[in-house]
Amino acid sequence: MLVASLRCVDGTRGHTHQSQQEAPLPRPVSAPQNCQAFGALLFHLFFLFTNQLAMTNQYLGGNPMADTVESILARNCAPVLAGMKPSNLFSCPASCSASLSAYRSLLEEKGIRTFSICACGARTLTLVYRERLLKQQLRRPDVQDCLIRFGYPVTEGMDAMLAWLQRRARLEKGFPHEIGCFLGYPMEDVTGFIREKGRNCKCCGMWKVYGDEAYAKHLFEKYEQCSRALCNHLEQGVPFLHILAALPAA
Repeated sequence: MLVASLRCVDGTRGHTHQSQQEAPLPRPVSAPQNCQAFGALLFHLFFLFTNQLAMTNQYLGGNPMADTVESILARNCAPVLAGMKPSNLFSCPASCSASLSAYRSLLEEKGIRTFSICACGARTLTLVYRERLLKQQLRRPDVQDCLIRFGYPVTEGMDAMLAWLQRRARLEKGFPHEIGCFLGYPMEDVTGFIREKGRNCKCCGMWKVYGDEAYAKHLFEKYEQCSRALCNHLEQGVPFLHILAALPAA
């Protein structure tokens, strides 16, 4: 079955919270309204996504598909579409916005939503998430302990926390490192990255690993297999609408 081929490897594991020193809350500053204010941030973001895309293409035989919204979702969001992960980020040309809008209603029928983090010029950065899974993720005590240090209104629900993430993405000089809380990364890796400022990791794949290396590599392989399976379906001519129709609901 189509969905079975996407969810090719499965497995979950709980994670213990590691307490960290409190960081100062961000100062309330009005968000910038023009594209130039996002320039340094977007350069940093697109550098990260270019590296991630290159890594994904390596597992797909080094033959990247055309830069369409379908191929972008397949490369970057397959684990979310298959119900294996709460959320993923993807960057796409502004020209893909109409195509993404065409799929939005069908995605929402499956409990999948999109949220714009920032947009500037020819590119947009979007979070695609499974509403039920992300709500569960953001209710975790260890996740809330991490997010509250950065001013997140953890008692006000998912939408308020997404709005705060968007605000921080637009105000930070670099991308907010707590994004891993939303993306479902192991919390020991998220807190380790914040503590070590991105240095001294055990290994690096889709994210930098500071906790259980074997478990992280298992997740890397599981997500890579899912992305490869979805890309293979597209390359074999399976219509993207058929793939979406076969996805699990909620």
